[in-house]
Amino acid sequence: MKAIFVNHCHPEKQHVCAKRIWHFACAMAVRGHKIILLTESLNPNHSDISLTDLFKSIKVHDWSEPFVIPVVPVYDKTLTRLRNGELWYGIRQITILYRYLIEGGVFGNWRRGASAYFKFLEEMFDPDVIWSSFGNTDCWNIAQDLSWRLRCPWVGDLKDNWNSFLPLGLNALVAKRYCDMREVTAFSQTHRAQIHRVFKKDSTVIYSGFPKAQVKCMPLSFFNRILITGSLYNFNKVKILVDGILQWIQAGAKRAQSLEVSYAGGDVEIFHEATKALTPLCKTVCNRYLSIENLMDLQATAWVNAYIYNEKSLFQHKTLELLAAGRPVISIPGESAEFLSIVQSVGAKVQICSSPQSVFLALENFNINDGSKLDPEKMLEFSWESQVEKLEETLQSVSANK
Repeated sequence: MKAIFVNHCHPEKQHVCAKRIWHFACAMAVRGHKIILLTESLNPNHSDISLTDLFKSIKVHDWSEPFVIPVVPVYDKTLTRLRNGELWYGIRQITILYRYLIEGGVFGNWRRGASAYFKFLEEMFDPDVIWSSFGNTDCWNIAQDLSWRLRCPWVGDLKDNWNSFLPLGLNALVAKRYCDMREVTAFSQTHRAQIHRVFKKDSTVIYSGFPKAQVKCMPLSFFNRILITGSLYNFNKVKILVDGILQWIQAGAKRAQSLEVSYAGGDVEIFHEATKALTPLCKTVCNRYLSIENLMDLQATAWVNAYIYNEKSLFQHKTLELLAAGRPVISIPGESAEFLSIVQSVGAKVQICSSPQSVFLALENFNINDGSKLDPEKMLEFSWESQVEKLEETLQSVSANK
């Protein structure tokens, strides 16, 4: 099968938005499919790849890996000012409304840049199906444009909360533009329910996973690291965790001697501000963004993994990664019923904490080897290698009926 995948975030971008489509593109390529990833360039100031160079590259490409086409957006002064927060209040709202109503989204300059490669894709690839991830509506607009140009069915993927990305009042109107989606894939059961409400379509749930090698249940011999992973969102939520750790340290001074409170993510300033009270008592480490391999190692060797729950996300990618590490997990300040159902099915140890006292009690009760209760075989069902089977089945079904 030949397929074009569309995702706004370049695979080398250090952000969760780049993970889902790229990892599934790689997994599909490993299974023998020819995959082209159409994405925005990592640096918008880069020059476009010439069509001549693309023709040469695709002829010698090793299809055991995806073929990446990085698109440089067409310069658009208004959209640049919009994204930089330079438009006055009122003008900003009018601009957003106009762009959605007339162009279908606020990344039309990326869409216009992508159109320059349609002839190349038609002549040199002729795909069987297109799979496009909703990170913004222009991802779907590009897929729709390609579908019309190449006479090829397209499948939408909803990995973000539709209601959080669309201006109030435009949700239903914009959704009607995508009635030609042949199928839809969903990031979670919660996303599936939203698809049914908004698009009146059924969908296939395909979780964003992790490499099989990430599933670990490593016994630890001492209390060493509490690792906080991902976006922190809100200072007050982080303080719940930090104040609970502080209580735990103060209840037994010797604990602080070997304890390290570590962070892996982009909200560096929030972490430093929230952990000021800890720095005299224990080691605090800010790792910023790490490679997948290094992050996996940190998570697997942590005494406890912690993260901040964001209810607006519907379902968060990092949750399954943390379960796969095989260590106890603390979520602040809540979690979805869907995630807790998965926790129960795989035997993971997760504590939901909404107050410093509940964090303190969780740390008191966590045994060094609590993470070993994880069932590796059940956890593997959520890996990239397992989840891609559902994607393959969906795309093959669509392509067979085009």
